[in-house]
Amino acid sequence: METSYRFLLFELEHRKYGLPLEMVSRVMRVVEIIPVPNETALIRGVVNLHGEMVTVFDLRALFNLPQRDIRLSDRLILVTVDGRQLLLLADAVEGILEPELIDVMRARNVLLKTPVLDGVLEQDGEAIYLCNPAALPDVNPETDAIDIPDPAEDVSA
Repeated sequence: METSYRFLLFELEHRKYGLPLEMVSRVMRVVEIIPVPNETALIRGVVNLHGEMVTVFDLRALFNLPQRDIRLSDRLILVTVDGRQLLLLADAVEGILEPELIDVMRARNVLLKTPVLDGVLEQDGEAIYLCNPAALPDVNPETDAIDIPDPAEDVSA
């Protein structure tokens, strides 16, 4: 199978998301997150990563998912966007997805309200939302929050 696209699969609130693998530097266990005053719900705080302070984004706020306390089982995904490192907080990391190029092209034909999501890929009957970390907003996520249908709901009715 020849593939041109690979994604790191991660989970938030029982929904699956994919990050372009070339943007991912590493996945690590959650560590102490230092709160930053006057930030939005999207910014969870910062982490001292080898002497450098790196911003932690909580995508739950962006995707209108219920906020919750951080768990020891959570993961931090280190991505590089325009030469800048960011950490994305995830419930779990599931592995690597290597879809066929045609499936990725079909997924990107889905029109979405946000540039943070590049498309929706169907894999084994499950929706995988393809993320674009380069489009993370620098503004208040309450005005840019995204509603994604619950996978348990039947949208075909």
